[in-house]
Amino acid sequence: MSIKDRKERERQQKHDHILNVAETIFFEKGYENATMEEIAEKAEYSKGTLYLYFKNKEELYIFIAGRAAELLYSILENYMNNAQTGELKLNAIKRAYLTLYSDHHDYCKILFQMSRYAPILQSIKENSSIQAAMAQKQQKLQALIVGAIELASIEGFMPDQGPQSPEEKMITFFAGGTILEGIMKHVLDIEDLLKQQYKVNPLILIEAAFQLLRF
Repeated sequence: MSIKDRKERERQQKHDHILNVAETIFFEKGYENATMEEIAEKAEYSKGTLYLYFKNKEELYIFIAGRAAELLYSILENYMNNAQTGELKLNAIKRAYLTLYSDHHDYCKILFQMSRYAPILQSIKENSSIQAAMAQKQQKLQALIVGAIELASIEGFMPDQGPQSPEEKMITFFAGGTILEGIMKHVLDIEDLLKQQYKVNPLILIEAAFQLLRF
């Protein structure tokens, strides 16, 4: 291994270590209570070293949200691969979101509560490479969802909208993701109320919302 390759590997290892430490702190304390100082301390690096890899805690959060998006895509793709009909593929979408919520709750919160925080949104707005990476992840996920909807329509499980222009397909593409994102955001916002005051498992609300969509 060349010196250049070794240095690159060491840099990647430091990058991943910082990200893993930040992830643990975000999971435990949330975005608002996490600090770069604590992340540096727990990672056993100086703050100066930390800032060589990540501009701020918003950037760290965005990278972790990227991990969450990849996880959701992996879960959904796995369920989709085992579904042969449009109806089953729609059910796979529901199962994937339920799995993310129940089995990977911290990632679910990171992913769907990101838009709560103006500094994170501003950080995304200011960084074109982050915007491109996020758009790519979103497009991969939504392509699976739209493909399932289109197949279900062809098979008669959902109303067939007929041939769509490229513009209409784009609207369907974004509408599908927006609706699903809205469901998850709302449930996460009220999950404590559901559990504590109404003694309702939030998973029931997620499933009911998907049933209304015929998923």
